[in-house]
Amino acid sequence: MKLKNVSRSLIIFGFLILVILGTDQIPTKAAANFNPAQVGYREMITGLTEPIFITNAGDSSGRLFIVERAGRILPYKNRVLVPTPFLDIRSIVNSAGGEQGLLALAFHPNYQTNGQFYTTFTDQSGSLVLSRFTRSSSSPDLADPNSRNPLLVIPHPVNQNHNGGTLAFGPDGFLYWSTGDGGSAGDPPNNAQNLNVLLGKILRIDVDHVDPGINYAVPTSNPFVGNPGARPEIWAYGLRNPWRFSFDRLTGDIFIGDVGQASREEIDFQPAASPGGENYGWRVMEGTLCYNPATGCDQSGKVLPIIEYAHSLGCAVTGGYIYRGSLFPDMQGQYFYSDICSGIIFSLYHDPITGWTGTQVADTPYAVSTFGEDEQGGLYFTDYYAGKVYQMCYGPTAAPTCIPPTISGNAGAAEATLHYTDGNPMTAQADGSGNYSIVVSYNWSGTVIPSKGGYSFTPASRTYIGLVTDTNGQDFTAVAGHQIALPLVTR
Repeated sequence: MKLKNVSRSLIIFGFLILVILGTDQIPTKAAANFNPAQVGYREMITGLTEPIFITNAGDSSGRLFIVERAGRILPYKNRVLVPTPFLDIRSIVNSAGGEQGLLALAFHPNYQTNGQFYTTFTDQSGSLVLSRFTRSSSSPDLADPNSRNPLLVIPHPVNQNHNGGTLAFGPDGFLYWSTGDGGSAGDPPNNAQNLNVLLGKILRIDVDHVDPGINYAVPTSNPFVGNPGARPEIWAYGLRNPWRFSFDRLTGDIFIGDVGQASREEIDFQPAASPGGENYGWRVMEGTLCYNPATGCDQSGKVLPIIEYAHSLGCAVTGGYIYRGSLFPDMQGQYFYSDICSGIIFSLYHDPITGWTGTQVADTPYAVSTFGEDEQGGLYFTDYYAGKVYQMCYGPTAAPTCIPPTISGNAGAAEATLHYTDGNPMTAQADGSGNYSIVVSYNWSGTVIPSKGGYSFTPASRTYIGLVTDTNGQDFTAVAGHQIALPLVTR
């Protein structure tokens, strides 16, 4: 990530479209009716300070978690930014440099039961630190700051920039971590091509097991296991500063936004079936151009980007996500990304005839430092300097469809549980007076069922069809002394 002013030229021919995939590596087809002009976004969260990561816990809570660079993680719950941080580790995070700080957050796939999550940050020596934390036993909205267990520390002593910065669990259950090349300009030590160092790479480790002498295990299927000239944690290499990468939640494909040097910003791709070991070219190449040497470089064995753009359109790519939500079918299969310098939002899809095609979606005034997904596959992005989060939506009246409706009322019993399904089975808790509020997706259809041990409720449930506006006064009455079985909730 780097910030500077650039010309906001919107010449779509600044793209270089590359078709490099074989027929066995083509991702799921995108929706045919996508119209970039109908993509919208609405301001959803304000009051943040330098937000740089958005994710969800995958625990059916409906919460988002926003990472602030200085070292705080804030939950967003029921349309409200919770004022007490989920985690505050500013005292151990080094955020002196603009590319340093608390960089990423990943919740364990079994977080709902084991309460484990992972962070990466720069410490006071500049090193990149991967740590495991656990949820507090006192509140689901709090982490235990004293639970930190450092798993892996990567020395990064010379420069403040190029720290990479994404953590994500893959469909295989392993943790993937992107690291920058160590900084400066041009990767002077050639770290990205050096398989003996962990900088300029994507790493893949097993956090559920431990190998002798380390705090994690190396999957035996990693591509360089058994190679005495390489670190076995390496999954892919030849990256300059892979600030943001993501998995396609449907296919398992990986999209990597790799920040360029002075000429090209690029999106790299790894199909789900890949055994790993890709060399994405840096510092031999910057995108499709020779970098070191400037001409006549050896391109053999290098994986070229699926799309790149020149610095007339920005200066630092922010990789995003491919849309897999159900709310906006016409956005299906579109990979959205941006540039933190220009604020332009782009989309990318794979056409079965013409290959990868990029489109400019919007020219925004925002410094887009990250994208994020909610549990249902909805997409969000940040405005770094303004401290805001925006929700993406689609349609002729896109902004209204971004606003999720609320169902509220009194459950009839204090601390009753309301059960419903919104993509996944979910619950909401009534307060001490029985009042409850549930935020559901736009156009939601489903059933809300109250329960509490020893109580029966009237009505036993409430069903909604195509909910698009807030629905208040949805009260139940409860009678103590009866134990009822909870019926199956379906959507």
